[in-house]
Amino acid sequence: MTSTADLVVTCREDYLQAGASSQLTKLTTTIDSSTETVVVDSVAGIGTGSRICIGYEEMHVWSVATLTLTVTRGLNGSTAAAHTAGDIITIDPEYSDAKILRS
Repeated sequence: MTSTADLVVTCREDYLQAGASSQLTKLTTTIDSSTETVVVDSVAGIGTGSRICIGYEEMHVWSVATLTLTVTRGLNGSTAAAHTAGDIITIDPEYSDAKILRS
């Protein structure tokens, strides 16, 4: 049986972003659902006003200081959730996993 996560990935990769690549970075510390600072391994492509996505959660970036982002959690109706160090962060995706799931 195909999982919801598999369907979201297939939809994004095969139909919405066929041939396109997303800019990515990684979360370097574990965060809970109320953490408003996110530490990443690279801020390349991230600036004030960027939207980042971890799993099914979208976040708005208010500021960037070295490798630390100050964010608003649960953007665009997504739900703030805990995330683990090493999780992939998508930077300003055209189609976030949360948006695909809502569709």
